[in-house]
Amino acid sequence: MLAFYLSFVVTITVIARIKSAKAQYKLALFWSYKAIQNGRTELRAEIFWNIVLFIPIGILLSLILAGKLKWLVILISMLLSAGIEVTQLLFHRGLFEFDDIVHNTLGAVTGVLVFIVFRLITDKFRVRQLPRS
Repeated sequence: MLAFYLSFVVTITVIARIKSAKAQYKLALFWSYKAIQNGRTELRAEIFWNIVLFIPIGILLSLILAGKLKWLVILISMLLSAGIEVTQLLFHRGLFEFDDIVHNTLGAVTGVLVFIVFRLITDKFRVRQLPRS
């Protein structure tokens, strides 16, 4: 399932993008927030979807690692996001920006938190279902 989702992410973030004549990048951290303050409100949706895009990755990696090594899930997610951004830069498909890496990583952290909450709920439910002796 993780491989399928990763292929989906790579498709929409790199492969399906139209190739530009030259590499495009924004190296200022949190430039999008300043742009939103200056009226580019459409960037709110981009930020939202960059976060949402990586929530399943945080959940699926947490499942694979059995909920252990949460820091590793976050590190892998950050490196994956950075890899996508570098690929966009090298192949002139999309905009390389540090903001996307931050937002994607925040999405993965959200996914880890969703996994933790779900696990706590299911563990509590299992304890209630144990037969009494």
